[in-house]
Amino acid sequence: MLTLRSLGTLVACTLALAAAGARADTYLEFTQADVDKALKAKDYARLTDYCLHNANLDSAWKSACTAVLASYEAKGDADALMRICNNQDKDWHTDYYQPACERGTRLKAAAYQQALADCGKLKDTWTTYQQGLAPDDADQLFYAVGLRAAECKAWDFVWTDLIHQDTRGPALLTKLAKAGAAVDAALMSYLAAHKDHPFDFAYGDYAAAHALTWLREAGKVGKCDRFVPYAKQASPATLGTWLAFFADTECKAALPLVLPRLKSKIADQRRQACAIIGVLGSKKDIAKLKVLAKRDPEYKIERGNVKTYWVREACDAAIGQLELD
Repeated sequence: MLTLRSLGTLVACTLALAAAGARADTYLEFTQADVDKALKAKDYARLTDYCLHNANLDSAWKSACTAVLASYEAKGDADALMRICNNQDKDWHTDYYQPACERGTRLKAAAYQQALADCGKLKDTWTTYQQGLAPDDADQLFYAVGLRAAECKAWDFVWTDLIHQDTRGPALLTKLAKAGAAVDAALMSYLAAHKDHPFDFAYGDYAAAHALTWLREAGKVGKCDRFVPYAKQASPATLGTWLAFFADTECKAALPLVLPRLKSKIADQRRQACAIIGVLGSKKDIAKLKVLAKRDPEYKIERGNVKTYWVREACDAAIGQLELD
C-alpha cells in the first residue's frame, strides 16, 4: 500500500537519482591524447569543457586546465584570470585559484609598469590596477607608483593619495629617501603651497602623522618653529597630530597652540593638552592644569564599579613633570 510516508521516500529517491544523472551528464571522459589534439587545434572551448567537466581530476584534466589558463595569459586577459583567482568563476576547481592569481598578477604588473610611463595619469593608474591583487602584489605596485611619482615630481599625489596608507605610507617615504629623493624638501614645498589648509583632505591626519614622524625619525626637523605657522591653519582633525609632533620634538614655540585646548569640549583633546603642556610648558602653567586636575568631569567606569577620572590623571601627571623641572 502506498502511504504518504512511502510516497515521500519514493519522491526523494527519484529526485536524488535525477540529480545524480544530471551531474553525470556534465562529466566528460577524455585522455591526454584528446587534450593534446585540442591544444594542437587551439580548440580552447573544448579544453575549457575538459577542465570544467571532468570526474577524475587526473593528469589529463590538469593539462587541460593549465592550457586554458595559459591561453588567457597569452591573450592578456587578466580579468578572466582574476575572476578565477578571486573565486568569482565558481565552475573552476580550487586547485587553480593560485595559478590563476599568479598569471593574472603577472599581466596586471606588466600593464601597470607600462601605464606608469604617463606621469599625468598616475592616480588613475594606481586606482585601476590595485583592484583584485593579493596584499604582497598590491604592496609592490604601491611602491612602484610612489617611486614613479617622485620621478615625475608629482608630490601632491604622494602626500594626498599615498602617504596616509597604514604601514605602507611611512615605508614609502623611507624608500623614496633611500632612492635619493629629497623628501624633506618636497614636504616643505607642499606645506608652503598649502599653507592655508595643510593636509586638509580625507585621511589627512594619517598623512600628516606619517610625514611628520618620518621627518623626526630621519633627523630632518631642523628648527621646529618653522612648522608652527602651518599648524595654526590645520583642521581640527589634524591639529592633534601637529601637537603630538611638537611634543615629540620638544618644540616650546608651539605651546600657544596647545593652551586653548584645555577648554575643549572634547575630553581627549583636554587630556592631550595636559600631557603636552607637561612637556612644553613651565611652572607658570601649573595653575591652569590644577583647574582641570581638580574639576574635569570626564570619567569612565573601571572594574569594581570604580570611577576613573582620566583627564584629571593626565593633568596631575603633567603638574608633577613641571614641578620636577
